[in-house]
Amino acid sequence: DKESGKGLSDLPYISMTFTDVEHIVTNVPMPSGVDEWNVFFATDKIVEEKIVGNTITLYAKGLFEMPTEKFYNNQNITALDLNSVTTIGSDAFDGCTALTSLTIGNSVTTIGSNAFDGCTALTSLTIGNSVTTIGSEAFDGCTALTSLIIPNSVTTIGDYAFDGCTALT
Repeated sequence: DKESGKGLSDLPYISMTFTDVEHIVTNVPMPSGVDEWNVFFATDKIVEEKIVGNTITLYAKGLFEMPTEKFYNNQNITALDLNSVTTIGSDAFDGCTALTSLTIGNSVTTIGSNAFDGCTALTSLTIGNSVTTIGSEAFDGCTALTSLIIPNSVTTIGDYAFDGCTALT
C-alpha cells in the first residue's frame, strides 16, 4: 500500500495453514486471488494474498468479521492466526479436527457460539487482549487443549464455553 506509506507487514492479516492448500474442504476449491477471497469473506478489505508452502496469508486494508460457518467441518486447516478480524462468527471453525494452533489477535472482540466447537486436535490457543466475549460452547470438545489464559478484557463467558476440554487442568 504505497499511497499510505505502509508495507504489507503493517496491515492486519489472516494466516491459515492447510494440509492441502488446493482445497478448503474435500472437493471445494480454494479461493484464488484477492477478488475471490473478498467474495468468500463477504468483504472488500482484502488487498493482498501471499502463499508460501501450505500457508495462505491475506492482508487487509481494515478489519472485518469472520462469517458464520465459514470453515465449518474443515478437515484441512491446521493453524490459524487471526489479526484482521473483529468478530469470529458462530460455528466459523466448528468441527475443524485438524486445527492444532490458534492465535486470536488483538483485533478480535467477540468469539461466537460454537466457533471452535469440536476442534479436537487444538493444543495451542492464544486469546488476544481485546476479546470481551466468549460465546457459549465456543471451545466445547477441544479435548487436546491443555492450558488456557483468559485475558482480563473478557467480561462475558457463555455457558459451557470450555465444556468437554478434558485435558485442561
